[in-house]
Amino acid sequence: MSMQLHGRLGQVHPRWFTTAFWVILVVSTYWLVFNSDWQWWLLLAAFGGAANYCWWRVRRPQKLRALWALACGLIATAALLSAGWALLTPFSVSTESVGNNRVVCGSIVNRVQGDDLRETDGTSGELIVRDRPIPQSEFVRVCANDADYRTSDLVGATVIGLLFAVRATGHLVRRADIATDEAAQPFRS
Repeated sequence: MSMQLHGRLGQVHPRWFTTAFWVILVVSTYWLVFNSDWQWWLLLAAFGGAANYCWWRVRRPQKLRALWALACGLIATAALLSAGWALLTPFSVSTESVGNNRVVCGSIVNRVQGDDLRETDGTSGELIVRDRPIPQSEFVRVCANDADYRTSDLVGATVIGLLFAVRATGHLVRRADIATDEAAQPFRS
């Protein structure tokens, strides 16, 4: 980063970068709930990362920094736990609008192969035998669609978790230039 750009960033009040960070994350939460798409998460990582970086460069000591760090850390932990849940928890897809018949697709890291997908009763787990079976290609299609949604949620939760983790760290770690100023002038009033 050039010294000129660094100097300009230092003139901006941290409130602007804080506002940008929270607006980006509120919009992202809305997007995560209503229309999750992995391209959006790449955009969020870029904009959220830029807002975090700029805030990190101009942040100032706060009285409630430990409280803010705790809040951001808890949100980061929840987001990263939900990312782990999306990655490891097996999922299944309903095969009918009414009833409990399902196809177990596996998890993101341990998917059931296309030829091994079977329709089972959601309650008992018994194999369903139909007079007119659902084509295997349909099972593969719906499991792939659900895996895509789950992967997008995984990426989104990871990005949000990492952005909040960086933010929490920023509240705990003192800026180097402020720490050296305070060390040089220990008896300020």
